[in-house]
Amino acid sequence: MDRETIALPGPPPASAGPLRSLPGWRRAWLEMDRNPRALALAQTRGGAILLHGVFLLILTRCWLDDVELALAALGLGACLLFPAKRLRAIGLVGILALLADPFRSRGFGELSAGLFAEAGLAALDPALPAAAVAGLFLLLAWSLLGLQQRFRGNRLGRRPMVMQFAALALLVAAAMILPLSPLAAALLWTFIGIYVAAFWFLGYAFANLKTKDRAPAGTHAGYLRPFWDGDIAPIGKGAGFLRKFDARDEAALAATRLKALKLLVWGFILQKANYRLQVFLEDGLGLPPLRDALIAQAQGLPVEPHIGWAILVTHYVIKVLSLAATGHIIVALVRMAGFAIPRNTVKPFASRTLAEFWNRYYYYFKEILVDFFFFPAFTRYFKKHPKLRVAFATFCAAGVGNALYHFLYVIAGIPEHGLAELLYGFRAYLVYATGLALGIIVSQLNNSRPKPEDGLLRYEILPRVNVTLFFCTLMVFDDLNPGVDLSARFAYLFNLVGA
Repeated sequence: MDRETIALPGPPPASAGPLRSLPGWRRAWLEMDRNPRALALAQTRGGAILLHGVFLLILTRCWLDDVELALAALGLGACLLFPAKRLRAIGLVGILALLADPFRSRGFGELSAGLFAEAGLAALDPALPAAAVAGLFLLLAWSLLGLQQRFRGNRLGRRPMVMQFAALALLVAAAMILPLSPLAAALLWTFIGIYVAAFWFLGYAFANLKTKDRAPAGTHAGYLRPFWDGDIAPIGKGAGFLRKFDARDEAALAATRLKALKLLVWGFILQKANYRLQVFLEDGLGLPPLRDALIAQAQGLPVEPHIGWAILVTHYVIKVLSLAATGHIIVALVRMAGFAIPRNTVKPFASRTLAEFWNRYYYYFKEILVDFFFFPAFTRYFKKHPKLRVAFATFCAAGVGNALYHFLYVIAGIPEHGLAELLYGFRAYLVYATGLALGIIVSQLNNSRPKPEDGLLRYEILPRVNVTLFFCTLMVFDDLNPGVDLSARFAYLFNLVGA
């Protein structure tokens, strides 16, 4: 084939001015994973090492701490050295990650350390007893996965997520009710925290073991805490999902790694830009964070309506950018390991409907809700009533599932505040989840969606404005922290319209 027919456009000649050369460089960067020369370089041993070195160098400037960076370097190094056994290598590093960093929330980490100190182990590094409990959890999970593979046809095996919620509820009830010694309480709450951290990964493992194309139970045990996992929904789901996106040959692996580098750079840029935006808004313009404005509202010091709207819109933009940056970095880690999984956030501001926004904004969280709440409800209930069937399944996912997901990560506050106070403070998020579910239901059932022939205003502008206003308004209730009553939140909304 003639060279000109396969060579992609490269950067402009050096004689071009700086501004004129930017589009060419940008095009060359974006098309890097399809450039034959870049692909050929990435397939060589030296090129792969160089690619990993640059990737890890950029990663050190992101939000990961020392332990997370070490685990990422170890995991990527193992995938680089043993490309044909990437799934097994990731699983082995995942076991180490579970032992070294067993919690996904700071709340459980602080709770565990405090309880072990109360039990007389203050002189001991809290990471050591937590690692011991994590090892016990790993052995138990491994055993349960093996039993699931053997007995997946019985009644209990067909409802693994129901059994998981029941088991977690019993553990929390035991920790609250039983007269435990300080050491026993520390061990039990630490176990609960580790279980919560691995809850959805374990759910995906159980789900995969019910399929024909299932991975071995031992493989799933290494994916309860992958080295790339952050503090958001489990990106990459689990071993079963990753196998679908595994790079099957050297060319596909090289392209996936180049895509990983591009996505990491974009995530890094978004992270830094988002931080600068927050500094500018708070220090430059004097706009307080949304929670501070809500606290002021509760104290009888409401902001001016135009300031209130500015706070809502900027909070919305900052939250989307923050999630996009975090998700891009984690997905980049998975792709550098050799799995071309979808991105977590893809052009959310381009959404014209609420349902489209939710799919673009937080893909892997949406997948949890769809896999474990929507489809089970959709396949069982109201089969003769299509609209009611969709509406009920959507409410089970975006409403009930959404609330349950987030409640798991606040139960670390039970020992300090008690369950009743925690539930009282969780009311705001229940309003958020209910409003979100109802909004998505209306969006799904709406037959009068905008069309290109409706014109620029009705097709391009107004639908996006409506989506933005809906989520900005709803974010007044998107808060898991107690301290701001519902009345203050509604008063903030009324104040926006001068009521």
